[in-house]
Amino acid sequence: MSESTLQKLVGLARRAVRDLGGEATDAQLELWATDVHESMSAGGRSFHDVGHVFDVAEGGNAVQVLAALFHDTVYMQVDGGLPSRLVDVLGDAFHVGPDGVALVIGDDPWKARLAQIFGFVDGQVLSPFAGLNELLSALFAVRRLHDVLPVDATVRVAVCIEATIPFRSAPGEGVSDALLARVEGLGLALDAVQAVKDAVGLANQDVANFAFADTARFLDNTWQLLPESNTQLRVRVYTIDQYHLAMKKMRGFFGFLKAEVVFRGFRGAPSPARLDALRAAAARNIELAHHYLTAKLLAASLLQAIAGETGGDAPVSLFMGDLPSVSSTSPRLEHHLPEAVPVASADREVLRLLVEGRASEGDFDLRNAPLAGFLYATCGADVHEHVARYEADGARALLAGLPPGVLRPVLEGCARLAVTRTDRVLGLLDGAA
Repeated sequence: MSESTLQKLVGLARRAVRDLGGEATDAQLELWATDVHESMSAGGRSFHDVGHVFDVAEGGNAVQVLAALFHDTVYMQVDGGLPSRLVDVLGDAFHVGPDGVALVIGDDPWKARLAQIFGFVDGQVLSPFAGLNELLSALFAVRRLHDVLPVDATVRVAVCIEATIPFRSAPGEGVSDALLARVEGLGLALDAVQAVKDAVGLANQDVANFAFADTARFLDNTWQLLPESNTQLRVRVYTIDQYHLAMKKMRGFFGFLKAEVVFRGFRGAPSPARLDALRAAAARNIELAHHYLTAKLLAASLLQAIAGETGGDAPVSLFMGDLPSVSSTSPRLEHHLPEAVPVASADREVLRLLVEGRASEGDFDLRNAPLAGFLYATCGADVHEHVARYEADGARALLAGLPPGVLRPVLEGCARLAVTRTDRVLGLLDGAA
């Protein structure tokens, strides 16, 4: 018989604490498991949920397992603040002022240690995108664990959580070297080098999906992240403008992200060969994701252009049809698109991802991308040029720049679905003759 999620969390914590020479009561273990389960089950969580704990803990040592347990308990921008059960535990650690969330250290020695580990100072305004969530998650871990673990073990858990601040750029091993210097600055009797090696190992496990051999699985995780950073996508009805913004932000992210800041190394861990393999896989997934999202953004841009020229923003479903459900189906735009013959510049793997789809269904979007797939098949690498034209010159430039054989079937399909705008949409065909 399989265990419940709570019992799995209890088991992880129990074994890790014992391996580190501590002893936690059943009541403490139950409290920690409930803390994690409730905090990571908020409505906005779709990727950083309880399942992510088990993914990050897999294969880790005791310190890494405990860090994995607590490392995402705080996710301020997704949860809309602290989870309710964390407020009393963490409320003294920050002050919300006109400039943002400022760190409050006071005379608490553990808050002072954490500030040293993270490189923060009392009163510093912190960003949820640059360490605030991780600092508060580490403080939460410390306040649950310090009574049952030695000081050095508790510090090592916090060091691991600090390392999960993602995508920081620095030459070579600069990020890890700086962390080592801060840990050594604590003046505690612990192996600082091993602590940072553990931390780098956990950080790499936290982003392990970037090295997935199957890009469709990697994109699954990207699509789970989208509703976390775009609250409007947490429901099945959203507007074209909202969807366009989400695609634009995610495409921009993959446009600047480098594999070297995804996976990190520190003093031979992981081995140079393993690190090179991780970064090569990440580079491939990032490149494919950028092309994929460019095609998705072009589709969103075209819908936005059509909507803007015919009456303004509207739900995506007005032009695309409803998302399929078990209770009903409706006509969809792809039913009106011809089969496309891929042009030579269309990357076959990108096209496969668009046409066949990501590895699993999502809640707010189709698994495959019929409109984006049609546009990519017929435009190929020119999708980047079309997106740039739209961003620079607007709707009419995009509509005029698309080949008539591409634009016409899209407009005709939209005219059939958006019956309240049929005449206005058909009026745009003059530019596609």
